[in-house]
Amino acid sequence: MKQVINVLKLKTEGEILKIANHNLRQVPSRNVVSSRTKQNTYYIGSSTTNVLKEMEDRLATVPKFRKDAVKVVNLVLSGSHEFFTDKKKAKEWELATQKWVEDTFGKENIIYSVVHHDEKTPHFQVSFVPIYDGKLRAAHWFDGPAKMNKIHNSYAKVNKPFGLQRGDKFKKPTQEELTEYYKKVNASSDYEAKLDRKLEGLFDKLDNPTLKQRLNPWGLIDGVVKPLMNQLAKNLSHYRTRSKEAEKNKKKLEQAEQQIEDYKLKMESLGLGENPSFMQCESIRKHWDFVEERYRASLNDGVIKTYQPISTEPTPSVKPPKPKF
Repeated sequence: MKQVINVLKLKTEGEILKIANHNLRQVPSRNVVSSRTKQNTYYIGSSTTNVLKEMEDRLATVPKFRKDAVKVVNLVLSGSHEFFTDKKKAKEWELATQKWVEDTFGKENIIYSVVHHDEKTPHFQVSFVPIYDGKLRAAHWFDGPAKMNKIHNSYAKVNKPFGLQRGDKFKKPTQEELTEYYKKVNASSDYEAKLDRKLEGLFDKLDNPTLKQRLNPWGLIDGVVKPLMNQLAKNLSHYRTRSKEAEKNKKKLEQAEQQIEDYKLKMESLGLGENPSFMQCESIRKHWDFVEERYRASLNDGVIKTYQPISTEPTPSVKPPKPKF
């Protein structure tokens, strides 16, 4: 079973409110079971927490910071779904995780910390103002892969007693792994070559029967024709399976290529380049999740009702084409 850490840096009040409205259940959400919302556990804050006021109170202690600085960090902490079937162990995990959050990021910095039990997999949502040594410094914890790796390793120590492990780091395949892979590929090729050789041999026997087989047609049928038909069926079954696998992979490839094109268009419309950072992608993903919730169509007495955008959401501007003379 694996641990889960997701980090989202927020700079504007609009972004902060969008995340908070979802986390504090102040707006409806399609993936939330509202009848279980009362089971959510608040370790810090509550569903009525004034997030912007709490943020401003903490920022007031910081003498100076840039306008585009990261003002709030949102963390999602969880584990594999099957881990939460043991309620007692899950509660112990909650307490240990909350202590780690407070020790790592400072209890005084945390605006709210809540465990959602009204979604498919229980998880923490923690928002805090990243103040360190009297300064606004999200980079102290999250600047670059090395520091993120440190956070993952630190949380992994907390999760180890509960049987939750951190995800595997990216690594190149070893020579042994490559050898094993090509061995399997070559084994498949050898098997197909063997099938083809058997079939060719049987066809050759059919074209050049022995004198005994010519004098005894039933012997030819039993000795050549029947084995030939069996071998044809075996070859057909093998290649039909391979064909289905190839067709499935082809469809997956086509779908992936289409998704890539769709994401390229989305990134272009959001002003992002071809290689956005991980944090930029996470920010966009969260934004689209919120937009989907806000704009989704609901069936109301047989009529589709579409929600209107709120004032904090950017409205895309489309310039009219220049007239051609």
